[in-house]
Amino acid sequence: MTDAEASQVEPESAEEPDRLPDHPVRPPDPVLEYLVRVVNQIPGLEFGVTLYVGGCIISGLLVGGRSYFDSLRANLVDGSDESEPIREAFREVFEQVAKVYPAEMRPVSEDDEADEGAEPPTVFVHLRATTVHLPGAASVLEPGLWRGRLESVDGWTLGNFGPKRPPSVVDP
Repeated sequence: MTDAEASQVEPESAEEPDRLPDHPVRPPDPVLEYLVRVVNQIPGLEFGVTLYVGGCIISGLLVGGRSYFDSLRANLVDGSDESEPIREAFREVFEQVAKVYPAEMRPVSEDDEADEGAEPPTVFVHLRATTVHLPGAASVLEPGLWRGRLESVDGWTLGNFGPKRPPSVVDP
C-alpha cells in the first residue's frame, strides 16, 4: 500500500463484534515526519536512525520510498528462485509502487500538500540495513528492509547500530 492509499483508508467501525474498539490515532512526531519527507524527495539520501516502536528497537538507515521499493524489487526479483513469470510480476508491481516517489530531487516545502503534483501524505517510514532488537531476546533479526507507520513510532534518535552506511543494493 502506498502512502497515498494508506491516507485514504477509513477506520473501521468499533460496532463490529469481532473487532477491538478503535484507538485514537496520534499524530507522528513532526520532526521525524519532516525528515522522512526529505529523504522521499531527495533520491539517494540516507542516514542512520533508531526508532522505538511498541517496545522494540528498530535501527537502520532512513531511506526514501523509491529506494526502499527498488531494493525490495531487487531482493525479490533478482535474488529469487521463483519462475520467470512470478519474478516478472513482482518486478512490475514494485516498479509501479516506486513511481509514487520522485526519481529526481525536488525542493522540499512546508506547503507541499497545497502544491499541485505534490507528494502523497507522508504515512510510512522506510529503513534499509535494519536490525530489530526485541525485548529480552539474546539476538537480533537479520539486517534487511523495514517499513512501518510513522504514527506507530514512540520515539527516535539519529544514529544507528552497526555500520554507518553499508553498501546499497540499488545505486541511487
